[in-house]
Amino acid sequence: MPELRSSNFMTNNSTCRDCKIVTMRIGKDKSSDPFLVPLAVQAKILAKYQAVLIKFDVAYPYGNEHNVFKKVAEASKVQPELMVAEVHIADYGDLNNADLAKRYRIRKDDLPVYKMFLQGNRDPVRFTGNEEDLEEIKKFIRDTSGLWLGMPGTVEQLDKLTDEFFKVDVQKRRETMDSIEAEARKLTSEDDKRAAKVYVKLMWKIVERGIDDVTFEKKRVQRLMEEERLSDKKRADLTKTLNIIEVFETHVKDLRGKLLNKDEF
Repeated sequence: MPELRSSNFMTNNSTCRDCKIVTMRIGKDKSSDPFLVPLAVQAKILAKYQAVLIKFDVAYPYGNEHNVFKKVAEASKVQPELMVAEVHIADYGDLNNADLAKRYRIRKDDLPVYKMFLQGNRDPVRFTGNEEDLEEIKKFIRDTSGLWLGMPGTVEQLDKLTDEFFKVDVQKRRETMDSIEAEARKLTSEDDKRAAKVYVKLMWKIVERGIDDVTFEKKRVQRLMEEERLSDKKRADLTKTLNIIEVFETHVKDLRGKLLNKDEF
């Protein structure tokens, strides 16, 4: 059986460094990417990971759908129980991985196709949403695997507090801030403490000014990131702040959708 090896994610000569991802191919050319047979997906990877999300795609993927996939791979770094992988399917030459496409009932016209492989489940779960919607894919991962999935700079405990914050009636959000701040103070790592300041600050802005302030704050941070003289550290910190803002933005989007359905917005 071919040996499973991990590597950086590579496509069209570009590399997503530090992304926790493998590229899986089956074919005669063993000299390029890591080599893996179908059974190894469950036998070797699932033995180590609770969930494996695989994107089946054309031999040389490109475009916005593939850019979103890179972001999914980036997000997977914060979740040690999740592996994100890609299988390239060729419809010419040696027809690499054509057998996988047949096995998992994937048509060329359907590509890209996401499938979630879970420990204890023989059959994968197919993603049926929009392949260009990062948040929809991440929701699919959370719903099917039960795993938390954030972006660099976000914190699982703080995301859960944010969930609770948005579940509370608008009039009662101020009353919940004491308990939220108390929970945030329990965080011990310096990175988590810095993140907590951003989360709590955003919550207070919503309490004082409403949900529209999330959009204002996002634009403010984006303007700061456009400055050419930013140090690498400052840019990295702002990127993490922007990732936290996007957690709130997702909740705001959901809230507006619910209000629209009720004809109250």
